[in-house]
Amino acid sequence: MKICPKCGRGFERLLALSRTDNKTMICDECGTMEALDSLPHGMLTPQERTRIVVAATGNKWAMENFNATHN
Repeated sequence: MKICPKCGRGFERLLALSRTDNKTMICDECGTMEALDSLPHGMLTPQERTRIVVAATGNKWAMENFNATHN
């Protein structure tokens, strides 16, 4: 079990490379958040940001629920 240095949660693997130093491995969720945070503000609406985060989880039910409530 590996611990993500950003969120402190345990994972089997850390697959994302942190954008802050380009050498620290972090969990996928923190990697997604770093990627979104690196975009200039105003490029994505809060709904688009949430859609990306939900899609990154790979949870098909969550995406269907998001689309049903936001379309």
